[in-house]
Amino acid sequence: MNSIIKTNNLSDPYVVVGNRMYSIGNQNGTFPKIGWHVEGEMGGVWAHPIKLFNEFNINIFKDERIKLEATKFEIEPTSCHTTFEDDKLTIVKTEFVPDNLEALIVDYKIKSNEKFSGELVFNAVANVIGTWTCEDAGFKNGNDEIYQNNGINKVTIKDSINPWFAGVYSFENAKIEVNNNNELYDLKFKYILNLDKNEVKVLRFVIFGSSKSSTDLENTLKFVCKNVEKLKEDKNKRYNKIKSKSEIILENKEVKQACEWLKYNADMMIREIPNLGRGYGAGFPHYPWWFGTDACYTIPAALSMGQHQECKETLRLIKEISDRENGNGRIIHETSTFDVTYNKGNTQETPHFVKAVNQVFLWTGDIEFVKEMYGYCKKGVLGWLLNEMDDDKDLLADGYGIIEIYSLNLEMLDTAVLTYEALEGLLNMAKYLDDIEVINKCEELIPKIEEEIENKFWMEEEGLYADMSGSIKDMRERAYHLINNEKMDTYKKKEMEHYFDLNREEDEEKDIPWLMKNWIVVSPLEAKLVNEKRAKKVFERLESTEFTNEHGLQLSGVKKNENIESNEKSDDIYALDLSMSISSGVMAYAESLYKRSDKAFEYTKKLCNLLYCCMPGAISENLPNKGCFLQSWSSYGVNWTIVGGIMGIEPNVPKNTITINPTLPEELDYIEVKKILIGEFYFDIKIKRENETIKVEIKDKHGFHIKVNN
Repeated sequence: MNSIIKTNNLSDPYVVVGNRMYSIGNQNGTFPKIGWHVEGEMGGVWAHPIKLFNEFNINIFKDERIKLEATKFEIEPTSCHTTFEDDKLTIVKTEFVPDNLEALIVDYKIKSNEKFSGELVFNAVANVIGTWTCEDAGFKNGNDEIYQNNGINKVTIKDSINPWFAGVYSFENAKIEVNNNNELYDLKFKYILNLDKNEVKVLRFVIFGSSKSSTDLENTLKFVCKNVEKLKEDKNKRYNKIKSKSEIILENKEVKQACEWLKYNADMMIREIPNLGRGYGAGFPHYPWWFGTDACYTIPAALSMGQHQECKETLRLIKEISDRENGNGRIIHETSTFDVTYNKGNTQETPHFVKAVNQVFLWTGDIEFVKEMYGYCKKGVLGWLLNEMDDDKDLLADGYGIIEIYSLNLEMLDTAVLTYEALEGLLNMAKYLDDIEVINKCEELIPKIEEEIENKFWMEEEGLYADMSGSIKDMRERAYHLINNEKMDTYKKKEMEHYFDLNREEDEEKDIPWLMKNWIVVSPLEAKLVNEKRAKKVFERLESTEFTNEHGLQLSGVKKNENIESNEKSDDIYALDLSMSISSGVMAYAESLYKRSDKAFEYTKKLCNLLYCCMPGAISENLPNKGCFLQSWSSYGVNWTIVGGIMGIEPNVPKNTITINPTLPEELDYIEVKKILIGEFYFDIKIKRENETIKVEIKDKHGFHIKVNN
């Protein structure tokens, strides 16, 4: 596995991570206050659902404190290394989090450039608190108190009310001091350094914790101390397996590297909480817990990466939480690691979930998984979505979609398109379960909702689909809030005054399309509901500077208004003139479905070019470097677009069939994916250009029927 090295912009953040523990800081060794869910506390060392430490570092003194400068940050898939230097010393900090343990191993390798005597102090600032929704879960943060201090190599801190523990252990004895500063304990481990020139000394620490008991805390420490090298070896082996599966090979080095690292990112985002569940979180540092939307956009790429079991575990977790919280088929939006659901579900998340379940079925052929999920999927689509949420019974459910702007909650385009796809998925599953009633219902509704989408959302005069359908009566109470939303700049507000004209229809009760030009206007193309001629027209407008900037598809199309002298930009991190990795990713995938592989690959490259922008090896949520610096769904426009879109690989394991709709961008002569897991078998599939035609090569078909559509 290759590493990535940065030597500039080391004030950017990073995470070193396992499924039970992680640490977020800056690449220069500092730990700034970041985040708003727990104000200023989303960095530091976390073992969800609790935080353990605000920060840790070393200081070296020779008469006075030596000013060490961070000169290099190197990240590997399983560890990271920070180099600090001055003219006397070179220090390399290495951090590693093992699988399945609430522990962080930190090594400091100290090399003297001359004969050196001084003092080294390792300090860690404890802050044992519950994560976001702590009080909603019935907990209250107590004060930290010293639980144990043996004076030589171990200190543990406990929350005064809860069985929450944090500790530091040193493999080498030290003189320990514990100071209380502003009700936070600063643990100091002091060592005398006497080094000859070029001599190297290594100090190793374990930062560990538990949200259960002191027994668990001690057991974790004992196990880690006995097995450090084995834990590193095991994790490296596991990550080498991740690397070897679904290896995408192509002539663009940046894209190839992004495809590899996004596989690691997916694994990094697995959050596991005992007695609650295991699944893909959304992003670091702000959203490490679970979301319906984020999970469903992560699933396709993760399936193509070979992470089939993780996809099933994630959807099981979302379904179990949703069943507890809602019980009516509705899928939750956001649930913390304290098992507190903040939002019981935006409307589009329910059909998106059903689509994702069917995608898992198509890639794995796991009929037992379908049996687990089918009842809730059926209830969600036919009961909640098309009954409770569809007052006028036009098959277009009301409520918020993925665009979380206040009052944007009538009949949303993304919800409508996902409902169409959910019905297709439900139909597919119903056929295998021989549910005749559902088969008949879906076959009846699918063409009807396709017609409703056409009639209610297409705006011929604009050449675009509208964001929302609703009546003027409904919009009277919404227009003001939508026009004056804090995410908008002055240009956009002026434009919305035009689009939200409340006098353009005499019948105030009639549903009409409303255009805000949010990125969801691409949704019908992502589902391939649009004919080639219209798709070309829509794509060309979305590709223009009205909608696309240097990083990809913006959250909303914005035209520059020359009549406005000063455009006041929004400082919201989700400002509408920004691009997100998911908006650009959906655009890339949609382009690929219409065999516009050159355009699709351009959007993919825009994403991949940002792999080194913030945390090396990750693509941020908001481009280029805002929001979460590591975001699960960033793989949608890269791995999924390449495998499922440009290469056109469509497994249907229940039918023992793989359909391939191959394309190639002009700049590439081939794309190959090695060891792609489909069902229980690994395939090597290569798409190559030969004599102006595109050929498909598959080494071993494993008894599958391969259908190639050139």
